Amino acid sequence: MKILSTKFVLSGLLIVAWLLAACGGGSGTPAAVSDAVTNQSFAVNGDVTVTITTYAGEIKVNAGGAGEVKVQVVKHGGGDSDAAMKSDLDNIQLSLNQTAGKITLTATHRGAVPNDSSASFI
Repeated sequence: MKILSTKFVLSGLLIVAWLLAACGGGSGTPAAVSDAVTNQSFAVNGDVTVTITTYAGEIKVNAGGAGEVKVQVVKHGGGDSDAAMKSDLDNIQLSLNQTAGKITLTATHRGAVPNDSSASFI
């Protein structure tokens, strides 16, 4: 009876693994259709002030190497359907600028902001 139970358990595990693979569960999380990523680097000398403004979204700061500020912005379109979320990406406007000793990073949204629309900075 123990051999029969082991076969059922192994069969069950194989089925679960197959289902996860078929659903993409084993391949990591792909970027959503409603996301767009922008990367930019700024060369800096000495102290620099970084100002970040966003209408919605997270701001995360990580220590980096000397002489460079790297920025990644993840725009996430909001809306009630995949098409609306993808279309909302065009309404998210970025301004990434550098002047002497200062970097200004801004995300704004044209028009009404739908649920879940955001621009997160790393």
